[in-house]
Amino acid sequence: IAPARMVRQIMQDFTTPRQQQMLLLYFYQQKKMTEIAAMLGVNKSTVSRTVKRGLSRVQRQLRFYMEQENG
Repeated sequence: IAPARMVRQIMQDFTTPRQQQMLLLYFYQQKKMTEIAAMLGVNKSTVSRTVKRGLSRVQRQLRFYMEQENG
């Protein structure tokens, strides 16, 4: 499975719709957190926290997958 496809699948399966939205805006569309906050009508700290939690979920699942592949 291609890495980009794997990340998209993990995002779909293991993050909330809000986390997905913010991760896509931040990483794929390269929006700044202040821009995302303005677009969604939330505080920048909410965006920061949500992106951090979503990214943590994705990283945890990638680590799990890699351990399964190598072990």
